Amino acid sequence: MNEKYLYKRLKQKVIFEKAFVYAIYDRIKNDPFCNFFEIKFYRDQKENLYNEIYSIIEEPDKFQHSVCFSYYLPKENLCFRRYIYTPFKELVLRYMLIIVMVELTECGLSERCFSARVASPDNGDKCLLEPYSNLWNKFVDWQEKILSSQEKVDDIEASQKENIVKQKGYQILVNTDISSFYDTVSHDYLIQLIINEFDITEDCNFIKLLKKLLQFRVTGYSFIDGKLFISNFLQGLIIGNSIEAYLANLYLKDLDEALENSGAEFGRYVDDIKVFVRDITDATHYIQIIQEFLFTKGLNLNTAKTKIFYKKEKMIEYIQKSRILGYANEEIEEEKKVQIKTNVKFPIDKKMDESDKYLGNDYNIDSEISNEEDAVIWAEYLNKKLSPKHIKDLNLTIKQIKKLRDIIRKFPKLCKRCAWLTVKFCFFEYHNSIQKSAYEEMIGILEDNEINSWVKARILHHLISPKRGSLSYIKRLKVNPYQMERMSLVLEKLASYPAIELQINTLYAIYETLESKREITDVVKRFIPKPISLPIIDIISQLTETDFSDHKLPVFEDLISEISEEAEFGEENYY
Repeated sequence: MNEKYLYKRLKQKVIFEKAFVYAIYDRIKNDPFCNFFEIKFYRDQKENLYNEIYSIIEEPDKFQHSVCFSYYLPKENLCFRRYIYTPFKELVLRYMLIIVMVELTECGLSERCFSARVASPDNGDKCLLEPYSNLWNKFVDWQEKILSSQEKVDDIEASQKENIVKQKGYQILVNTDISSFYDTVSHDYLIQLIINEFDITEDCNFIKLLKKLLQFRVTGYSFIDGKLFISNFLQGLIIGNSIEAYLANLYLKDLDEALENSGAEFGRYVDDIKVFVRDITDATHYIQIIQEFLFTKGLNLNTAKTKIFYKKEKMIEYIQKSRILGYANEEIEEEKKVQIKTNVKFPIDKKMDESDKYLGNDYNIDSEISNEEDAVIWAEYLNKKLSPKHIKDLNLTIKQIKKLRDIIRKFPKLCKRCAWLTVKFCFFEYHNSIQKSAYEEMIGILEDNEINSWVKARILHHLISPKRGSLSYIKRLKVNPYQMERMSLVLEKLASYPAIELQINTLYAIYETLESKREITDVVKRFIPKPISLPIIDIISQLTETDFSDHKLPVFEDLISEISEEAEFGEENYY
């Protein structure tokens, strides 16, 4: 590969234009956190941003990465996963590099790699990679297809079965993943892999810029003493930007090739690996192949999550649960055209068809919620089935709304779903008593010190998100002086909380209800803990450089219209 081609392609303005759209779309639609101040600022300063990025590409040695900040989402009941927020300028730069790499490497990735694949023509004008839900469902579809073919083997006569099983019959499912994958990716190994992939030198500008983007400083508040800290990010991939998964694909490309060349019936979604095998000997063989390749990269399998399923019924149950719970038990954001499937071709006992529990009409919404799976189904039912016109029992619905805070506490990984549901029931055209109950539950969650700060930031995200042709939800509260006054008092408390993501969304919520940017500066002085973090200082700087007085967020109409329509009509899992 000619280094000049990569460099020339990277500098073309069309690459910047694509990256700019992709970055905004992902920030608002897909990423766990969005800084709306930043989006507005760079929409107004787009040409200046292009000139600045062009200068960086010309002289990458002079580039100084802006400070990122960390925030935390629940991973397990007692543990959290650290996410990193990348400033918008650096996010656009990352997109530009990855767009160029995608153009040259996508066709070389294995078909058994299901994560972070290039978007279909229907989505390609707004996002680089296909939506998560589409790809995850394809991954699960592949597993169901394997079991479906196995069902046909089971149905034939015993005299013929032995030969077919020897050829193709898969009796065992091996499930494994990589221990702390994103956190342990070696930058040196990744850089060398990309150098080899494109046949370029380490001192070319493309690699120099990539190195600068991989390592940076991170700020946040310490759990130990509550004080601000700044640390260096020197290893791993960022959790918090969807495009990082493409770098993960490149990192594991040779593992996919090794499994494919060995004849394995495998599939991989990021670090989640499934292999269907005939017997335990094959299972051991493929696990050894995977481990051998991972050792060369400084990685290893997660032994606690490595499982072998021998019985078909257990395989079916596990696969169906994975469709509902999603990758790493994170929420699936269902798109309109991607529904959880109930028309699986192989026979399934009704009691094991988890999707029927909430897509069917016989689901008891008031049934006991004893585990995370029950909670997921309950939340999905509330979101998909309880539209304003389908409410039959007001008291029963209100009873469910009053469970939201407890569900967040008991099953923290459902916090994203529950954050959206509180907003949905509060602002959609439900009965007044439902809206009031949802508002009280929302205030209760925002005031609850035991609930993770990101959950509160996520509720505010929905309140401040722009709506095409209508007011944001936070502005609609101004119609009711009592509710607005209560919310204002809550926002003042939230502004003083030691969590940067919550401070930013709180400031934007206050900005949406105030009359001037001077008042925002006053709020920062009065409530934001001292010393003030660099991301908040950046917001103050952006306020002085941009006219925020119109209280409008300049947006791409096609992007925002899609997002707002999904939320307004309740046809999507908008969370």
